[in-house]
Amino acid sequence: MMPAKLLLLSCFCWLPFVGLATDSSVHPMDSIKYRGYRLELTNFKKIKEKSDWLKISFTVVNSGRMNVDLGREGTEHWVVFNFDRSIFSAKLGGYRSNIRRQLIKEGFKLDAGKTALNIELKIPNVLPSPPKRKPEPVLSSKQNPPASINDHASKSLTWNSTDSPTLPGHEFSEKGSGQEVVPVKTEEPTVTACPDIYISDLKIIAQAEKWATVQYTITNQGEGVFYLFGKSKSKNDNLLVKAYLSGVTTMTRGALPVGGEAITEELRSKNELLQGESVTAQIKVDIRKKTRYMKSLILHLDSQQFASECDRKNNSKGIVLR
Repeated sequence: MMPAKLLLLSCFCWLPFVGLATDSSVHPMDSIKYRGYRLELTNFKKIKEKSDWLKISFTVVNSGRMNVDLGREGTEHWVVFNFDRSIFSAKLGGYRSNIRRQLIKEGFKLDAGKTALNIELKIPNVLPSPPKRKPEPVLSSKQNPPASINDHASKSLTWNSTDSPTLPGHEFSEKGSGQEVVPVKTEEPTVTACPDIYISDLKIIAQAEKWATVQYTITNQGEGVFYLFGKSKSKNDNLLVKAYLSGVTTMTRGALPVGGEAITEELRSKNELLQGESVTAQIKVDIRKKTRYMKSLILHLDSQQFASECDRKNNSKGIVLR
């Protein structure tokens, strides 16, 4: 039996590795459990700013397996909102609740696997607080509810202050002493099919003390086209295959980089990878830093095109070396 002091010491040694699998590039809106409804919000930009409202643009990807219709009552309670780091680069991190609330107010819709590019949204700097309601009197079975209670439900929402923010999708018109919110028709966002690549196969071809050669297959399961070596002559937008050594076969922040390569025309003359198509290649990796505790080899895909990919959480695959 392991002595108590040694057991306690071993527990503390493993503490730094707890939570390494957390993806720090994605910030969930809240702790809603994923039930098939998930929206990825990326590429945030601030277009215009006034004292009481902001106009922003961003891209939304439905990476869940269910169609999202925020206009259906109750659906908003099931949707997971993930914001990438661009929201902080645009200095909009504090407006995540405003963005979520405004998308719900406008009844935003997006089918599973689809992408809505460059959505423009006008959000208030401070959301209006709901009006305080007086408690309604308890009515007996012989009493009819007063007319004012019935009338209250049929009245339009009004803003008494002329400084109230203009909500997107609405315009104000004066009526009586207040301003009535008049809905106006907004343009539908441009929706395009998104690509979704993943490593569908990974196996060891040869392994020696210093080097290992592995064969991998990349498949596009999305409806959109993925460009393997980008749309420009620069290699910056080529698909990159990066290699790591780790203690587990899943990608974590503790993984040790050991090389990689870019997909070029020498590997495959056709740039476009359509839905259902695959490309197979081999990569030679330096494994001299492999130990008995770090013997898992992970290949991780990286590309600038992932901002519009359907699912960015399936771009790595691991295998245990001998």
